[in-house]
Amino acid sequence: MLFFTALGKWQVIFSGTAAVSIIFIMRKRWYHLATLLVSVGVGELFVWVIKNSIERPRPSLVNALTPEAGFSFPSGHAFVAFSFYGLLAYFFFHAVKKIWLRTVIFLSACVLVTLVGFSRVYLGVHWPSDVVASMFSGCAWLTILITVLEIRRKTRIVRSALRFRPIMVKLTGVGLFVAWLFSTSYFFKTFTVFPSLLLSAGEQIIIHEQNISDELFRLHPRYSETVFGSKTEPINFLFVGEQEDISRMMEKAGWTLSETISFGSFQKLAYATLFDTPYPQAPGAPTFWSTQPNDFSYGKPTEANSVKERHHIHVWATLYVTDTGRHVFSATAHFDVGIKFRSRFIIPIHRIDPAIDKEREQIKKDMFATGMVEKISEFQIVEPILGKNLSGDQFFTDGKAYAIFLKRQDNSAQ
Repeated sequence: MLFFTALGKWQVIFSGTAAVSIIFIMRKRWYHLATLLVSVGVGELFVWVIKNSIERPRPSLVNALTPEAGFSFPSGHAFVAFSFYGLLAYFFFHAVKKIWLRTVIFLSACVLVTLVGFSRVYLGVHWPSDVVASMFSGCAWLTILITVLEIRRKTRIVRSALRFRPIMVKLTGVGLFVAWLFSTSYFFKTFTVFPSLLLSAGEQIIIHEQNISDELFRLHPRYSETVFGSKTEPINFLFVGEQEDISRMMEKAGWTLSETISFGSFQKLAYATLFDTPYPQAPGAPTFWSTQPNDFSYGKPTEANSVKERHHIHVWATLYVTDTGRHVFSATAHFDVGIKFRSRFIIPIHRIDPAIDKEREQIKKDMFATGMVEKISEFQIVEPILGKNLSGDQFFTDGKAYAIFLKRQDNSAQ
């Protein structure tokens, strides 16, 4: 993801624009040159104006995998991907005649701009809505430019700007392309990563166990989110322990680890829904917290033993470790009461029971009954509210949450 986000840095875009501009000047393609400069220049100006007008803060840097300054909305990387790479794809598209080459160019451009945008959310420096808004506006901006170029192309017979015949132009083009690759590689290699925030690097953030909720939510939102950053259900569980301990406790309480969303799991979910058969491992729609999708989830069937009805909990791993050496996980829980086919999602999705506090209390009892819980503390995470969850269903809650402290492995074995 760092490579794709580096492709959207202004230094890389500037060097790429300079290289292509020189080629256009040598070929005397002034209209194409002007279009490129307008596309990138006005695009960057547009992003700057909107950023400084809205002044939306970025997501918490605790979740970021790379440092980033300035405001969040919209994503400049996502917008400029259309302004520069999208326009280049258009030029190349008309420079070739073979259908398969045009198809490759079109698909490559689509994948590239999508990965540049996705990398900004993945690295934690943008809200998903920042990227979505930029991609829509960038696509609209590119459409305007291409429309102007197409009108001119159809009303005037011109040679393609990318059909290079003179040997000097070819050599210059190759040289400039190599120079752009070197500059891109340089900015990629010097792109700074927050090593203290990479869980895989073994680095962690220490918080005090006695004040766990205040310290955790000082930098993190108290609500889960949709992919667009809108608030949904509040966090209502914190697990303090190891993931293996959580797995053993959930298994002992009759819960099953949910499968990830894939073509295979979707087929099984569709079959179970149509024929009303059990599917304990059924995946759920991913829920976001601090811009990150849940790391894993668990489901527990009811007496009906139907895929349409189950207890469900989403869990996020964090980089936090208590001063006693235990990892911290956050979670939201609810009860799925059925499947609805008309929702904001394309695929069928579970309908949620609005009484999420009832589910919270039931899960608390399940966990305590396993004998693997050391202690449970209650805290007020938000004020009592009435809201809507990920699937658009209403919920109500008193705003309380539980911190579940799991027994250490040696204690639970006694």
